[in-house]
Amino acid sequence: MAQSSWPFENIDTSETQFSQWARNIGEGVKTGALNELEVFADSTGMQVKVRSGQALVRGHYYQNTAEVALSLEAADLTNPRVDTVVVELDPSANSIVLEVVTGTPDASPTPEPVVQTDAGVYQIKLAEIAVAAGATTITAGNVTDTRFYIEDFSGSVPGSAITGEITTATIDGDRLFNEIDSATIPGANVTGLTLSHVTDVTATATEVNKLDGVTASTTELNYTDGVTSNIQTQLDDKLPEQNAVVLPANETNFYVRNIYITDSATPTGGNDGDLWIVWE
Repeated sequence: MAQSSWPFENIDTSETQFSQWARNIGEGVKTGALNELEVFADSTGMQVKVRSGQALVRGHYYQNTAEVALSLEAADLTNPRVDTVVVELDPSANSIVLEVVTGTPDASPTPEPVVQTDAGVYQIKLAEIAVAAGATTITAGNVTDTRFYIEDFSGSVPGSAITGEITTATIDGDRLFNEIDSATIPGANVTGLTLSHVTDVTATATEVNKLDGVTASTTELNYTDGVTSNIQTQLDDKLPEQNAVVLPANETNFYVRNIYITDSATPTGGNDGDLWIVWE
């Protein structure tokens, strides 16, 4: 059957079909639901705790209504490691549960990658736990929050498709303006970023890319504040300097005898003390 659609009344919808439909909503922790599955440690041994919350995992919904304690394996005596707390979907077991993925001890440890298969086990990360060599307890400072939320977006989108408000984002600077291209984005709709003084951005990607490698300070860039037209055009319109008035070496005062206006670049005639004004 080449074409299919769902759901419809009185027609069974399979787990796979429902999951595929729900994936379009997104995945991650649900904002504002209970305590948002916050992971924490309170120096009560080799364990961490996860507060209540809800999450959407690969089109399946998860809810935890009470605090859950998760035990960690004993620390390596020589090297530290980084463990990972995940919400794990296992379709074969018809379950979603909290799990600890134990890291590999190493002088410079890194967390294990999360497992995200299309039809099997699928994990989303809640936190990373730094387990020091020989540790016997986990403190609050050992926990790094890595939660992301259902409403979060990760990926690329054409600038012309951005119409709503961007609240919190991590932006790849090398791609930002190439993605925006010719879009016009009101700066008032950009919040939660490390940008400042962004008003109405109308520059094209080519124009903005000219800023690549800029070393000017904020003070120097602010010298352009209040400019209402092309600076280079204003400079080009200024009259060029033709001749400098030099005070004779033996004179303490210099008096203008006559003033002449001419269109000659090299006026001739006149006497010492004459002033020539040349225009083009």
